[in-house]
Amino acid sequence: MLIPLPFIVLVLFLVLFLVLNAPIFVALGLSSVVLAFLFTDTPLNILSGQFYSNLASFPLMAVPFFLLASGIMEHSTISRKIVNMADAVVGSFRGGLAITGLVACAMFASISGSSLATVATIGNIVIPKMLEKGYDKRLAIGSIVAGGTLGIIIPPSVPLIIYGTVTGTSVVKLFLAGIVPGLIIVAALLIAIIIFANKGWDPGEKRTFTFQQRGKMLRDGVWTLIIPFVIFVGIYGVPGFVSAIFTPTEASMVTILTCLVVAGVIYRDFRYRDIPRVVAKSAPNIGMILMIVGSALLFSFELNNERIPQMLANYLVSIDLSPIVFLLMVNLTLLVAGVLMDATPIILIFMPVLFPSAVALGIDPIHFGILTVVNLEIGCITPPVGVNLFMASAITKQSMLEVIRSAIPWVFILLLILLLVTYVPAITLFLPNLMGN
Repeated sequence: MLIPLPFIVLVLFLVLFLVLNAPIFVALGLSSVVLAFLFTDTPLNILSGQFYSNLASFPLMAVPFFLLASGIMEHSTISRKIVNMADAVVGSFRGGLAITGLVACAMFASISGSSLATVATIGNIVIPKMLEKGYDKRLAIGSIVAGGTLGIIIPPSVPLIIYGTVTGTSVVKLFLAGIVPGLIIVAALLIAIIIFANKGWDPGEKRTFTFQQRGKMLRDGVWTLIIPFVIFVGIYGVPGFVSAIFTPTEASMVTILTCLVVAGVIYRDFRYRDIPRVVAKSAPNIGMILMIVGSALLFSFELNNERIPQMLANYLVSIDLSPIVFLLMVNLTLLVAGVLMDATPIILIFMPVLFPSAVALGIDPIHFGILTVVNLEIGCITPPVGVNLFMASAITKQSMLEVIRSAIPWVFILLLILLLVTYVPAITLFLPNLMGN
């Protein structure tokens, strides 16, 4: 297969801009403009219109609203009540604080859709407690860094929304497909915590709670369950009773309203004059994601104009490449990419090229989306750009080298889960197929 000259030029300029330390959205946008200027007659006003239309996507609008909802939870005591409720249920087991942190990460992930927000919120509460009690750093830091990755696999997941937007895959089905792999990851990390605790990575003390203490912690936290309940029932309904009420994008807006009611009316620890502060804190992340999405979809637009994805797909079909080998190549590619860049750019750069080939080889788009996100989870905890590692370092004031050492055992656990998800499609397709039936 001869590589087309426009594709070579596009990649070279992208690499050049990245080497010059340009922001990722600038590198994507400028390389697209250079390609259009050198090889096409596309007017620049068409490119600017395409950039705007990339952002004027209804599913994509869920991203800023879910991030705002996450900001409200961080600013109120919702996250602390989630941790206390998890502690009441599992805190008395061996390695109880680590298990509490993991369960709290799973609960927070079912609301936030963000890995970084999960580590920041739950880690700020749980990691200092574990270090103070004498937990080994590999367990105290590593369990939360790994548990934070649940934020991008358990719905509502921001990367799944972006993947659905780029590939045209149903976000509702992607959300549903992420539930079983998310629970498998929770179970695997829980088993690892128990094994590591029995190896002496915890202080060995058994924490006890009275019946009254457990009851109070559960009563205080039970209202937080309204938020994931509203999201799930609203998007999927209750079979035999209630049909789906709203789309994922509408669910993101309802989530903000629910968070405001829970934090401001029920718990009364969030004042409505705090909203501008939350918006101001969330705005940089929202703006960054939207700029990257707009520029990356412009990049995809130029790729499709040159028919690069279609040529690659036809080539792979013509050489009769096995789906097993193709998925192995995809995993290796995404794992390497995860070492170099964040989750959102990876989806936006690689999916326009890889997705048509996957479909041409008969790989289910939903299955492909979930294995992509599991790869991105591993990228969140691998250096040098693993965002969860940076957040854990900021929380604990430990060096990045120490945090990386703590994360290494957990990377291998997620790699095993990646192999399982990749080659057992039924794990991801069970619930979407059940819903379809």
